Amino acid sequence: MCPSWAHASNQVIAVQDIVRKGELLRQALPSPFLQVEVPVIGGHAGMTILPVFSQDRHGSRIDPAKIPDLDRKTQDAGTEVVNAKNGKGSATLSMAYAGARLGRAVLAGMSGQAAVECAYIKSDVTELDYFASRIQFGRAGVTRALPIGNLSAHEQKRLAEAKAQLKSEIATGKKYAQQTSLAMK
Repeated sequence: MCPSWAHASNQVIAVQDIVRKGELLRQALPSPFLQVEVPVIGGHAGMTILPVFSQDRHGSRIDPAKIPDLDRKTQDAGTEVVNAKNGKGSATLSMAYAGARLGRAVLAGMSGQAAVECAYIKSDVTELDYFASRIQFGRAGVTRALPIGNLSAHEQKRLAEAKAQLKSEIATGKKYAQQTSLAMK
């Protein structure tokens, strides 16, 4: 696991996807005031973003026929914000909220309170070197990456697609890091 917070922006992006997905899910549910905690696993680019609706007690009640559309909307939410700003900005407010939410989880863990949040870290949850999943935080930072858990048929298919894309993106990122001053020692 990665106890270092040297790459905090990578952790915040997974939380940001959760924030976006949560709003979409609340719009799809009969009551907008329900507590929604759908994990977002995989990565943070297009099809690598995988909201796991089946693992939320409210999300699991959504008509399965609506899930692919909600899945796509979660993937495209960041692009929609950039397009709405005519390319002159990004989703800074949701990024700030995501950073605060992740910071709260880290600080809770460091103070000895149980804390879990999704984050993109060096991980052994899958065969990939890096993967966003639910992370348990403790006094020293990341305690462990939690298992993915049960997935619906749609989510299993999407996980395979996301991992194939992530494998290529991780290889590209590692190559870039080796060729620049970003190489980790």
